[in-house]
Amino acid sequence: MIGRYFRYELKKNLKTLGLLTAICTIIYVVVTSTAALFYDYSPTWIDYGTAAGSGAPNYFVGNVRNNSPQISIIYLLLGAMCFVVPALMYSFKMNRRSADAFYSLPIRREKLYLVKTLVGLILVFVPYTVAYVAGLLCIAFRENYYNLIWYLPGYFGGVFYGLCLYGIAAFSFARANRVADGVIFIIFYALVGLMGGEVLRQISYELNMFDVNESVFFPVFCFSDFAGNIDQLIRGAYLAGKVPPGGGTGVSFNFFEFFFPLLYTVAGFALLLLLPRFDKGEDAEQYSDSWFGYRVMIPLYTALFIALYGVDILTIILFTVAAIVMTIIYRRKALFSWQYWVMIAVGALGGIVLNLIIF
Repeated sequence: MIGRYFRYELKKNLKTLGLLTAICTIIYVVVTSTAALFYDYSPTWIDYGTAAGSGAPNYFVGNVRNNSPQISIIYLLLGAMCFVVPALMYSFKMNRRSADAFYSLPIRREKLYLVKTLVGLILVFVPYTVAYVAGLLCIAFRENYYNLIWYLPGYFGGVFYGLCLYGIAAFSFARANRVADGVIFIIFYALVGLMGGEVLRQISYELNMFDVNESVFFPVFCFSDFAGNIDQLIRGAYLAGKVPPGGGTGVSFNFFEFFFPLLYTVAGFALLLLLPRFDKGEDAEQYSDSWFGYRVMIPLYTALFIALYGVDILTIILFTVAAIVMTIIYRRKALFSWQYWVMIAVGALGGIVLNLIIF
């Protein structure tokens, strides 16, 4: 049954797969086939050796300096697909008729979501792979001075971070009962690591504890740093520890920029596949009452915003009012019970306590 259902879902999404592949490939091929890959750099006061010795990246080959290989373009396209495709794959649960139809199938919900997820990953990684290879060939067949071998780890690094972003977006979107709520949940989970990491960094600084790099908690920053490192390595930079005797800076990768995204990936896909057993078809189109949604995110974000930016009472009131507005959006009515006022108050008080620690 699961095999037939997988073939059905894949066949149903073939047009989408072809469209995404065409868009990504055309964009990346146009960029890589028209971008200037290098330029002649012939100053009288500098050469390759002194450039390396000065601490500059090793982008020089004689008097030629390498431009960026534009690999960030394909990574941007990959990231966009990781947020768009989950909305396409799991929006069925936001419509009561389609939710009832899918949940009535003689297949366990875990397997149903597994098939949806596998097809979604195909919709992301087939266009990414085709475009990546096509762009690489465009560069390889042009005159260039790149270290093209770094395109190999660059590809698998994109797969790794793509899985992370897809897992976060898919889990967060699937916890909603309406498409608009799903989009808001994606934004919530996309940014919470960054803000939480910044609060942790400032608290650690004030208490003279260990140093905290807040960017490692934000997968988009981790992916961006990885893309920048691969860009430099392709252009001719060296890994840290392998810089030649002439000197120069070395490119290094941060272990935690892989460790935390790995944790997010495992948690995202695990929750995505385990939580649907508690879903009900009649919840479709209703307000999104999941504990992984507004219930936790509104007080959490209230606390984080007040902790970071609550410099005076007026600012604290403004963030509290914003929490009330988000609760109205959540409940879809201006009047709500005392439990939600407690939720807002807990977030505001928590933010004030954190703010006192930080400032």
